[in-house]
Amino acid sequence: INILQLFRHENIIQFYGCVEYDGTYYIYLECVAGGALLIKIERYGSLPEGVVQYFFKQLICEMAYIHSLDVVHRV
Repeated sequence: INILQLFRHENIIQFYGCVEYDGTYYIYLECVAGGALLIKIERYGSLPEGVVQYFFKQLICEMAYIHSLDVVHRV
């Protein structure tokens, strides 16, 4: 959670805070219009190549930014 506070990038959802209530943690994030990419793929099937290239380029820029902060993303 502390690492999320470091990120200030136009393509990374802003982290506002986290609270614990009755043993459950709540994370407050920026509200983003347009919905999740996964939902769009499930709804419309495969995406056109140009759209995939656009999102992939954004992902690469985000990962470069995260790495510039000496943060490593892993799954």
